[in-house]
Order: sequence, then C-alpha cells, then structure tokens
Amino acid sequence: MVTLEQLRGQINDLDSHEMTPPGLWAEAFRGTPSADAALAKLATVFSDSVQDTFTADASTITEDVTPINEQNVWKVKGTAAPGSFSPERRLEVLDYMGIQRQLVFPGGVGLIAILASTATTETLAYMIGTDPSDTAGLDMPDFALGLARAHNDWAMRFATHDRLRPVGVITTYRLKDALAEAERIIAGGLRAIVIPSSIPPDEKSPADPALDPLWRLLEETDTPVVLHIGGEFQFMHTDVWRAIPQFQRMAPEGLQEVPVDAYTLATAHLAAENFLTTMILGGVFERFPKLRFGVIELGAQWIGAMSENLDHWGNMFKKKLGLSMKPSEYINRNVRVTPFFFEPVNRYIERYGLEDVYCFATDYPHIEGGTSPMQDHADRLSPLGETIMRKFFSENAQLLLPK
Repeated sequence: MVTLEQLRGQINDLDSHEMTPPGLWAEAFRGTPSADAALAKLATVFSDSVQDTFTADASTITEDVTPINEQNVWKVKGTAAPGSFSPERRLEVLDYMGIQRQLVFPGGVGLIAILASTATTETLAYMIGTDPSDTAGLDMPDFALGLARAHNDWAMRFATHDRLRPVGVITTYRLKDALAEAERIIAGGLRAIVIPSSIPPDEKSPADPALDPLWRLLEETDTPVVLHIGGEFQFMHTDVWRAIPQFQRMAPEGLQEVPVDAYTLATAHLAAENFLTTMILGGVFERFPKLRFGVIELGAQWIGAMSENLDHWGNMFKKKLGLSMKPSEYINRNVRVTPFFFEPVNRYIERYGLEDVYCFATDYPHIEGGTSPMQDHADRLSPLGETIMRKFFSENAQLLLPK
C-alpha cells in the first residue's frame, strides 16, 4: 500500500490561492491603464472593515514572513499564512508539503474580478460584504475586465517557476475581449485560465461554433480552462431562493470566497454542471478532443450522477447529437474535478467509477481547505489501493498541469 510519505514530491495540487494583503494591492497589481483605473475604483468600495475579512489584521500585514512549519502551513489561513503572496516562499511551502506543482487562483483582486463578471452591483456588494451604495454606478463588464487585467499582470510576474501555475482570469461578456486577453496572457507565460460559469459567453451557448476560436486557442496552446467557485452567481437570476433566516451567510472567518450557508454550498455546482453539460452534448470536446477542462472547489458529489444522466440522454438523442463517444467518456478524458477535504471520494469511485476524474486540492491558504486535507483523503482512499492513490494525488491532475 502506497503512503503519503512515498508520494512526497509527486503530489499535485489543483487549487490554491494568492492572498496579497489589500494594503499592497495598488503596488502588486499595477499594470495596464485599464487595470489601474479598475483598481482605483475598487479602492473606493473596499473598506477597511472588508479588508479584515481576509484574515485578522489583514490591513497591517506588509510582508510574507510567517515561519514555515507544521502549525503555520496547515492551520494559519489567509494573508498571514506563509507563502500567501511571495512566489519564493510559496515554493518553500510546496517543498514542505511535498507538492510537485500547484495551480494558484486569485484570492483578492482576481477573485473580485470573477465575482464582478457575473454579478449585478447589488449582488457584488453582498458577496464582498460592503454597502450597496459603494458599488452603485459601476459599469460591471468594464470593471470586471479591468480587474481581470490587473490580476493577470500580477500573475505573469508571479509565474517565476514551472511548479507554480498562476491562473489567469478571463471575463466572457464579450468574445473579442476574452480572445484578446487570453492571447495576451498565454504569450505572457500563463498556463491556465478561469472563466465564469453562470453567464453564457458573449451571450451564446458555450457549444456555439462562434466560440470555437476560444476553445481552439486553448487546445492549440495546451492551456487548461477551468470553472471555480465564485463564478456561479446570478445563475438563478434572483436571490429570493435564499431569502429565509436559515440561509443567511455565516460570519466571516478568514477569507470565505463565497457566502457560506447551506443553500449556497448545496447549489454552487449547478452553474458549472450546466456549463459542462452544454459543452459535452454540444460537441465541444468532439471538435476539440485535446481541450483540458477543470471544475475546481465546487465539490465532486455531482459529477458521477451527471455522467449517468448525460449517458442516458446522449443515447436517447444519439443520432441528433452526432457524438462519437458516450458523454461519460468525454468527462473521463477531458475533465477533472476537485472534492472538498470532507467528501467521501471513495464512495463516489465505488458507485460511479470515474477514477481518472477526481483530483487532490489544498485550497491553500483558505479555511475551506481544512487543516489536514492530505491525510483526510488518504484515510478514505488508501483501502482502494495504490493505483487509486496515485491517480488521485498525482496522475489525474497532470491533465491540468501539463509539462
């Protein structure tokens, strides 16, 4: 039986975050004129009280200096965690954890860009915990695009080593903007992008041939495209569904990427499931068989049932759809999903198969990653044998971390 110690240095991590303190944003995320303009607007809506939702005393942290040890790596969260915003120290943290490569998602400016790329001004205020009057009057498409560029400028500077893969943010309000920014950041060295899941790209189905230039660019450059928690808001088009006391958000504790309540977490995957369904049944992976696709930090309990559902309807409409494989086979070949540390992935595999789809993630340094995610997953998966352990912790993730 393979152990975590034997896997040290081979483990891949498909979800982590930068956590630059808000007081350093103006300097860290400087870049293009549109990016700097969006940062200036952000500064007017991001108050000191909101800054401290990132971690206690976030506004006073100016250096990444927390010692790298067992207590701090696994239990300190947010901007105070070691390696939260220094690429050199993040590499030391990877060595400490035994991680080979890691995707690094936004934790501040880029996260707000993703939220803004799907939200109204009112829901953006709710999600970042500020007053609705502060966000009134924002041109959301331009604001989101500007913040995405600011994050991407930072990410291209952060990408100092192949083991660290900062993820670029692409807003999809307009295809021409998405293509232009994707081309810019891929040329600048970024090797993965995240897009919102709750809005039709350029007001079209993700499977519309009009979007093929984007999928073609990503396939030809070996650039994975992923959906991540935070990009699903406004999928329901109304917040009335959550308007009861039982679904009110919990008080922040460190950074929470989304409002934490039972309803939000139980439904967060629906936008991604819908997005992926259109891509599979609409033939995107048939047309682009080498396209790499991930669904990150949205749980994994849904992907097995989805594969069964799509196989059923794919077979019912087989002639109309014109697919050469079963939908579950596209999922197995092209898609990777990360479960939360508390999910019984062993039961998912036993029930649905798809052992090539599930991948390990730390969510470092966010509280949603838990304090012992490696051991939590290993305890459940080790009885399934060495092959499953190697796939989950190392091999499956290589689809989204190509060499």
